[in-house]
Amino acid sequence: MCRGNLAQASANFINAQLSALWENSKVCNEKDSGKKDIHDVVTKHGVSLREYRGHTDDETDSASFHGIFQTPHIEFLCNHELVLLLKVEDGHYKSTHSLQSTTVAVRLSYHFDDLSTVLDGKHCTLSILSMNISSATLIPESCTTAKGESHVLEPLFSFFKDHYIPTLVDAGHLNLFVLPPSYAGKREIDHGVTISRISSLPFICGIKVETLGELLHHHWLEAISYHYAHKEGSTSLRDIYLAQYQASWSEGEWWATYQFSPLRIQVLCETEVVLYFKANIQVFSDEEQKEHECDLKDWEVAVIFQVVQQDHRILLDRFSPPRLAPYLCSLPCQPEDEEFRDEFKKSILTHYIEYIFEFGHYQLYPEFHKPSGPIRYGGPDHGDHGHGGHRNVECHHGSHCHCGGGPTEPGPKPIPGPWPHHHLPLPVGPYCPGWKDTKFSIDWATLWGSFIGETSLHGHHQLMSVTQAGINAYFLALWNKAKTIGYSDAHKHLLILTHFDSKTSPVRSVAHMPHFSCDLGAPQVELVTGTNSRSVIVYFFVQNISFELSDKVHQFKDWILAFQFDLKLVSGNTADEYKLILDSNTATLLHHRSSFGSLIQTKETEVIRSLYGSLSTNFFERYIKAFVQAEQHILYTIPISSHDHHIHGAADIAFSIVPFSLSSFNGHVFQGIGGKSHHIVERNMIVFYFVTRGTKHPNPPLPGPYGAPSPHPPHGTLLLSRQKFLEACILQPLAQINARTTILCTFKGVQRNNWNVSLETWNNQRLNDECEWELEANRGGSLQYKWANSEEWRYDAHGRGIATGTYSVVVKTNNKLSIPTTNHFGRLLMQLEGECSVFMQYEVQHQQHWFGELKATWKTPIELVSDSHSGLSVKCDKQIRVLFEKNSQDISGHSFDAGRTALENVDKTFRAAFSSSINVSEIISGISERFSGVYKGLSLPHADFILSEPMFTANGDLLLHLLVKAVEQPIGGHGTLNGSIRKRAKAGSASPPIFATSHSIPVPPAVISTSVSGPYKSGTTGKNTNGNGLPQGPIKPLTLVPPTPTSTEGTKKEATPAAPKANDHSNGQSSPKDDASASKKEKKVPAI
Repeated sequence: MCRGNLAQASANFINAQLSALWENSKVCNEKDSGKKDIHDVVTKHGVSLREYRGHTDDETDSASFHGIFQTPHIEFLCNHELVLLLKVEDGHYKSTHSLQSTTVAVRLSYHFDDLSTVLDGKHCTLSILSMNISSATLIPESCTTAKGESHVLEPLFSFFKDHYIPTLVDAGHLNLFVLPPSYAGKREIDHGVTISRISSLPFICGIKVETLGELLHHHWLEAISYHYAHKEGSTSLRDIYLAQYQASWSEGEWWATYQFSPLRIQVLCETEVVLYFKANIQVFSDEEQKEHECDLKDWEVAVIFQVVQQDHRILLDRFSPPRLAPYLCSLPCQPEDEEFRDEFKKSILTHYIEYIFEFGHYQLYPEFHKPSGPIRYGGPDHGDHGHGGHRNVECHHGSHCHCGGGPTEPGPKPIPGPWPHHHLPLPVGPYCPGWKDTKFSIDWATLWGSFIGETSLHGHHQLMSVTQAGINAYFLALWNKAKTIGYSDAHKHLLILTHFDSKTSPVRSVAHMPHFSCDLGAPQVELVTGTNSRSVIVYFFVQNISFELSDKVHQFKDWILAFQFDLKLVSGNTADEYKLILDSNTATLLHHRSSFGSLIQTKETEVIRSLYGSLSTNFFERYIKAFVQAEQHILYTIPISSHDHHIHGAADIAFSIVPFSLSSFNGHVFQGIGGKSHHIVERNMIVFYFVTRGTKHPNPPLPGPYGAPSPHPPHGTLLLSRQKFLEACILQPLAQINARTTILCTFKGVQRNNWNVSLETWNNQRLNDECEWELEANRGGSLQYKWANSEEWRYDAHGRGIATGTYSVVVKTNNKLSIPTTNHFGRLLMQLEGECSVFMQYEVQHQQHWFGELKATWKTPIELVSDSHSGLSVKCDKQIRVLFEKNSQDISGHSFDAGRTALENVDKTFRAAFSSSINVSEIISGISERFSGVYKGLSLPHADFILSEPMFTANGDLLLHLLVKAVEQPIGGHGTLNGSIRKRAKAGSASPPIFATSHSIPVPPAVISTSVSGPYKSGTTGKNTNGNGLPQGPIKPLTLVPPTPTSTEGTKKEATPAAPKANDHSNGQSSPKDDASASKKEKKVPAI
């Protein structure tokens, strides 16, 4: 019996059996070598370890394989897999490929079969090594071939797996006994510690080993940066231990400081990995590190860990103790320092590894984030002003709230794509459910109903939002512009977006920092969603990086630096405006969201430490300060007004970051800057909510669909409540038309067959009463409003000089307004129509003898249109055209002249009541005055907004898109805008605006390509911009078709048009007809 782990003794025992079996096979092969029957199974099995022949090739009449083998050998990789080395001394494959001095290394999984039994009344423990032949894989790096025959390895391995190895199993040559427990002193033997070389697997649990290595590098870089930034102060061990660690040796006799290289990982099998702990060590004889003893360079300890997979995570198994792999360790030193080797190994195994489990880095995938990360939620009290901070508001949204509820990390960090990284493919992550579906698609037609039904202001009167997509599109537009302006003084402040050089930067140089320069791609912004979040992550895509260190220039590329900023409202250039800025005082480098490309491939660890240790400070003190000095940190300007009549301003303003949410997505909140769910992620937004005078700050809005259901997210939206727009700007003004088209009647009786009837409009008779619209129905696709008024007069006549009977007059007015809530990109067509009738009747003893009827009908479209130059405007008829009808009938068959005369007289009064001109465009002119042209409620540093794409929700709220205003400039002389610019430029005045022409900036792709279905598929998925590279929905002009007067049999119609007007959409027509009956009708179409 021998103490300790006898893995090497076990391997020797097994290989000794193979050697003995090979010797027997060799002797068997040498017997009667000229008389052997190669087809005899006994002979074939007996000699197979020494010589093996394959089946005969029909073409060459020779064996397809023939090999003379040397002694086979087994090497244990771990406790689950081994390597079987088959060495061919001489032979051929398919007669054309020499196998001289060829070694084939085969990886096989294995286990031990228990063959324990009772012999002579005593228990006898026996185990046999069992290999899983179906698991065989080739290890090319451990194979050797004859010169020029490396290409034969794969087919040769296939032959071995299918034919040769099964023959060895059938012959019993691979049935090998394990070292008996009576010798080892224990039943289990750890075979993994004998490994002296590793053929690492490329994957573990489906994840690339390279990916795990990058994550380990990333943690190491983060620890370096933290240690560098806090050299002068106290630091937490959890933040620096992966880069810097101090240990005591020999019970305090020595003190050692470890400067670690990044952890390195190799995969033994699906359940075991090796982690390499490499460090430069300084040994001191005192804790204060004043008495230096020695330096130990490049000491490396290899430790074997078990791994487990839980909930899509790959973890080091904390319940399986790690084991040292002594043959993989490298501890070079002088003879007098050999005593330190055991101390280093012991400190790693007994203390340091415990911190890996304690601080969470035992999670190998996905990347582990420390809970103390910089993603922040909540904040100080809001105070009296929106720009002074924000309230730490509790979530009162209820059980259906999807705002986050607490700290959550953003989606996975971006992976560098093709320069300049316009859109970044992101890996699957736990925060973005859409990314797991490779067939992710959105049916916009289906979502329309959700938008119409779910969009709500939640008690606010006005919500203004800007989307993540809009911010990124604007940065891309500026970046594209910066590339075209060169190094002239015009817009020189934009150059910071494309290139930086610390030598030429206006920011004062920091003496102790190395010089660096770089090129940059367009920055991208990710809104951090969560309860009370007011932070964004800005990704800087850095290329062609040059660091000068100790008179040596180091070049790098493919960096993505993610900085988190708090958003802040600050006072603007004037007292009545605020600016939303990226607060540079809160800039924090997010290591777990950044990527450092070629930096981690650098072999010189000290170079990485020097460069990366100062990276955060260097980039902040130089580039970000220059970025702020160039005013690229200013996102928006918002006007504030204490005057209640200011339509786009408010006494104060607050903002909140709100995730886009719809019940159609089952409550998911999406984050990130790309991926399959790009359409949804880019609709996360900053929502500004306004505070009027004398009111408290309302609660922030809930997550919701404040955008629009189209594949192209708008830059932003303006959502106006039903009270603020529909009622104030449409229903109340249009109530004037109700008043001017509603006929009121006074019937004072009949005198000598003369009907004493007078007619007036509501507007003239009831000046103080409004004709308010009432919501009749919210039908699927439109809001239906109505106004109705009815009067009935009766006069009973009994006496001389008048026909006895009942005389009655009924006057009715019915006006309707239809407002669509269906899909209508670029325009919104409302229909306003009305009908007014006067019905006169004469009855005798409840029998109708005569009736006459006058009717006036009218219809006019009111269209809200928008374009990228003038914004929102109203298009409608200047005058309403009325279609008159007159009809009478003598039921009794006797001439009733009194009725016909009365009808003619009333007809004149009826027409006179409609004689005043009603100019619809003047009545609703407030819409154009308030909302056309440049939108005054929000502006960009280099461009203005206009309002477009009007649409109403089912609640009657108006949703408008914010688009960057396109500026057209004709090409011409001094009379044109370009001519004026040239004239000013010659005189030394200001240069032209950044968005001078409608084609000044290339169009970025608005979304990552995906499957889109529904009616939006055509006309909305192509390039469609307003000229500044910012996406918008298609805007198509609509030609209104006026209503045509209809003909009725037995009716005389007369169409009398008024003078033609510029915006008229109808023409007067007449089509008189006579009827054989006693009735008579007339129609006329005058302008009101």
